[in-house]
Amino acid sequence: MIHSPSQKTIPTFFGHLDGGYAGLVDYMDSENGIFGWLLGIASPDQPTSWTLLAGDVVLLTGLADEVRDDISLALGRTARCTFRIAWDRVTEQARSAIRDVPGTDPLRVIVSATGEELEWSAKRPTVQWLRDHVFKRVSAKPTTELTALPVAEVAVVTPQAAPPSSRSLLVGRHVGAVRSAPCVLVVPSEQGAIECGVGIDHAVLADGCLVLTGWLVEAIALEARSVDGALLPSRQELFERVDVADAYSISRDDVRGFLLVVQCGLQANTIKLVCPDQQQLSLTLQLPPIAKSEAMVQLVKEQVPRLGALLSATAHSLRWASQIIPFLQDPPPLFNAARGHIEQAKAAFSVGGVVAGWALSVPTCEILVATSSGIVRFVCDAIRWHRDDITQAFEKDFGAFSMDAGFFLALPGKLHATDRLQLIAVEGNHAYTIARGDWTAAPQEPASFAKWAFDFPLPPDRFQAGLSSHIVPVVGGLIEARNNAFHRLEPEIATFGQPPANPLCSIIIPLYGRTDFLQQQLMEFSDDPFVRKQAEIVFVIDDPRIRGTILSEAAMLSQVYELGFTVIDGRVNRGYSGANNLGAKHAKGRTLLFLNSDVFPTRPGWLQKMLKPLAENPHLGIVGGRLLYCNGSIQHDGMMFEWDNALRGYLNKHPGSGMEPPPPRPKPLERIAVTGACMLMAAEVFAEVGGFDEQFLIGDFEDSDLCLKVRRSGREIVCVEDISLVHLERQSFSGLGSGGFRQRVVFYNLHRHQTAWGPTIDGLLQDPRFRPAA
Repeated sequence: MIHSPSQKTIPTFFGHLDGGYAGLVDYMDSENGIFGWLLGIASPDQPTSWTLLAGDVVLLTGLADEVRDDISLALGRTARCTFRIAWDRVTEQARSAIRDVPGTDPLRVIVSATGEELEWSAKRPTVQWLRDHVFKRVSAKPTTELTALPVAEVAVVTPQAAPPSSRSLLVGRHVGAVRSAPCVLVVPSEQGAIECGVGIDHAVLADGCLVLTGWLVEAIALEARSVDGALLPSRQELFERVDVADAYSISRDDVRGFLLVVQCGLQANTIKLVCPDQQQLSLTLQLPPIAKSEAMVQLVKEQVPRLGALLSATAHSLRWASQIIPFLQDPPPLFNAARGHIEQAKAAFSVGGVVAGWALSVPTCEILVATSSGIVRFVCDAIRWHRDDITQAFEKDFGAFSMDAGFFLALPGKLHATDRLQLIAVEGNHAYTIARGDWTAAPQEPASFAKWAFDFPLPPDRFQAGLSSHIVPVVGGLIEARNNAFHRLEPEIATFGQPPANPLCSIIIPLYGRTDFLQQQLMEFSDDPFVRKQAEIVFVIDDPRIRGTILSEAAMLSQVYELGFTVIDGRVNRGYSGANNLGAKHAKGRTLLFLNSDVFPTRPGWLQKMLKPLAENPHLGIVGGRLLYCNGSIQHDGMMFEWDNALRGYLNKHPGSGMEPPPPRPKPLERIAVTGACMLMAAEVFAEVGGFDEQFLIGDFEDSDLCLKVRRSGREIVCVEDISLVHLERQSFSGLGSGGFRQRVVFYNLHRHQTAWGPTIDGLLQDPRFRPAA
């Protein structure tokens, strides 16, 4: 029966009301244990560690982590503060440790982080009361009858993993079999004592990460290997297990408890556990089923003294990290190994977020950024830079370790609006939350998010690294999510006039920003008999703002120029690649000509000249054409790649741009690549290589990317010179902005292009056909 409160009923308060602790021991009896509550005043929703002392001897530690309704109601928020100290959790080691403690010494419950003691509303028990009313009753419980182990026999014992309470050893008859946790393997000496042994207490599996706890006798480590003997990535922490030593009557120096975290992958069914210094201690362990949350929480509770090691080893696992993080507490007052602060945190919740702030630590301490849902990244992976303000504030305590305190870090992955951010310091087995923060919503549209990220005040020399490692993953995720949504949108297709029923070529023209180019192109097309008879003209509206104008004028323009054409309304701005891919999807021609809306033929016959080499050469993949500026100088005569030291990548260049064009040669000339402003290829080749890459931001490099994909397929690329087309260049994209943002967009797209094609371009530039002139 649980006693009612009989003395003090006012809670104990420690420290300031905005940063201390509060708690009270409510009840106590000899059967059920000690009950009470304990919380951090500033964060009552976070578990708080307690320690039970007999005099000055530690009996037990644990967490106040269960929700208590009356406290929650009083605070107006959730309070995870209830604790129960069950007598049967007190180990033989702890009982032995208080043998010399005076019987009159009281039991005490303290706040582990500060050492402050809780008051009791129940009558406070003494050590002697504990011996008389608890330990005698617990010891009197019947134990399992055990069989002595014959000399020189190896025993594998299940299902009891903890050491037996009697001095005998357990006999197993299935040596060498695949075992499941819990289990014990011991090797006896000739005298019948333990020569060496290993016990597996718990095995908990989630996200391909296996956490084992247990003990070793006369062994220094435990290795995990795959069934074929390959060493598996793992981390092991050793600690005292006096309970095992006392149970087996062996020296405490010969026994170590272990926490072993093994990255066993998602496909493994069994692993081998081997003690490298005791080869006879080897067993094959059957992996357990994927753990439920309750089993994970229980293990985490038991490993609170080693949460730092456990979190570091399982940080890649959402499930493990999400179970560990709620048990972390603020650092004790004397902790001085790390400091930090979260200054900005913007999240595009569907794909991830970016966190910025400052953090510093001594070399033995590592810092992590984590969300309450379990997304974790190490600050050592962040972009770091020096901040004078932080160095001035902390140089006295941290010296040279106060340098490069600024950090900029992406957390890719699905986030939740309720997620809280934590800056966590891990030093050895200990882990503490040193700062907290909340997300603010960032733009979900890729270009808008990129603009915010590009404007973040990173030092210029760190922007490239920040872009590649931290901005690209989030913006790339937003682009992918946007494209997936766009692909589900059905376009609206309208036909005006009578286009050819079985066209040889489909001319695909995206429309963005301006509408006046359409009439000029139709006028030029209408003067070309071949285009009128053999070409399907497909306009793709890629700007909802011009939809009304285009559709209202289309019928009239078709009648005026006596030319049939198709208008595809994509309903959203898909960008250059998306619009061209949409046009190609609905095109009927056997070949596809991708043409900018600001490119105009000046005389008929140009399309036949481009189609001819494609028909004659089965190894040809793409045909481009010579394009001129309005003044007659060259705009495009094939593309070349040029290394840019500042950007650390290859830029697309147009050799001869702005110069007087040389006399056109009748034979097409091979080029590394050609511009997407005028690019012809077979529809089946376009489909084979996957079309234009839609992951670029706004517009850059999509044409050279497609050319390199075609080259990878073993096909060639040529440019036809004896045609005459005028290109106004980027007039159709003039609304995309300029200056700093435009330059950062180039950086972004160059990074994607360089990552995909850098080595390929290196090789092409060594080819004599494409080597730049000295």
